[in-house]
Amino acid sequence: MPTLLAASMLTSQGGDAPAGAGAGDKASFTLFNPTPKTLMRPLSTDRPDTTESPFTVDAGHLQLEMSYFDLTYGRPSQEDQPTRALAVAPLLVKLGLLNDLDIELGIDPWSQDWHRDGTSGSGFGDILLRGKLNLWGNDSFEKAGDTALAFMPYASFPTAGNDLDEDSHFAWGLIAPLSIKLENDWQAGLMAELDFTPGNDALGADGTTASLLTSATVAFPLPILADLNMFLEYAGTAALNGDAPYAGYFDTGLTLLTDENTQWDGGIRVGLTDGADDFAFFAGLSLRW
Repeated sequence: MPTLLAASMLTSQGGDAPAGAGAGDKASFTLFNPTPKTLMRPLSTDRPDTTESPFTVDAGHLQLEMSYFDLTYGRPSQEDQPTRALAVAPLLVKLGLLNDLDIELGIDPWSQDWHRDGTSGSGFGDILLRGKLNLWGNDSFEKAGDTALAFMPYASFPTAGNDLDEDSHFAWGLIAPLSIKLENDWQAGLMAELDFTPGNDALGADGTTASLLTSATVAFPLPILADLNMFLEYAGTAALNGDAPYAGYFDTGLTLLTDENTQWDGGIRVGLTDGADDFAFFAGLSLRW
């Protein structure tokens, strides 16, 4: 989410993607009739914070968002939860289908978990498929008070091997991210996410569990370096049924836009409740073509 701040400043300094391209000018562009580079909106990513961005990838363009690593240290509240987890090069690939619609594929090429009983597991993780439909604000997010909202349905497929996750199940849900333009190049984001996970029997015959993830974030430019931004975020997950404990987190990190299509990032996540992992460290890169 924070990327849009630096991207807006960069494009105003002579980049190829002016922030003021009107949605009406771009409605005819599709996957097979790509948006010209001169009309592309500023780069906006769903990483590194938890709060997703409501802005879609322009029609006919590709965006890659990847972590070099995600390292988590946990205090498991349940016996089968890992005490440490490492994900190497998890990535999200996005393809713009229409001006306000993209499709996204998430892949976890290799992960390893360590458990408190001394066992560990590694391998390929689950696959994520989701879409993002921007409802408003995609091409008109320019001045203080402007907002942007999207709906993001998703499904997660249990492709992880038993060595990594014996309880991997098909899951689905709906994400609704909202961004708000603030004064002085600040930006706020709010998100609600409903998640549904079946039990041991396929498609929930053995009791589907439901949870609600909510988050709030604020991003702002740092004067020490051009196009460098910082974000502060709170995120929490509450079970809507079952007995899973509430997990609350504080996240912070930096994003650096080196050109209108390239972002570097890094940050930390700190658990604030007994149901949350202790710490997580992450760093990554986002590219757009």
